Amino acid sequence: MVFRSSEAHAVRFFLPVVRSCMPIIFLLWAAHSGMAQMPGQSLPGLQPIAAEQSEHGIRATMGSEVLDIVVCSDSVIHVIARADAAVEPGQKPWMLDASQSCPGVPFQFAQNAKSDTLKTKQLVVCLTQMIV
Repeated sequence: MVFRSSEAHAVRFFLPVVRSCMPIIFLLWAAHSGMAQMPGQSLPGLQPIAAEQSEHGIRATMGSEVLDIVVCSDSVIHVIARADAAVEPGQKPWMLDASQSCPGVPFQFAQNAKSDTLKTKQLVVCLTQMIV
């Protein structure tokens, strides 16, 4: 008994096409993998974070970048980031005087080899060194 089905013809046609395309697919995959690797080179390392306690929170530097974390209240912090430490910030981004908009509260600062931590009654801010 002979079956005439479009599925049978599709399978016979499909297999030679797949066989002829396999080397091209393999070469494209190998070329993509080769572009992703740079022989003899590694990714640049991250600069270490140097954090210190400031009067109102934490001041962290990483290379020329500066991150100021200011404690405004037990549940509010203000984060100011600058790409260049040499440039002093101009006008403050709030309309009220700093003593009114961000009066500050007591906080705890802890530092160890892996992280720098700022704690209030309701918040914890942790800067962690990433080892790559």
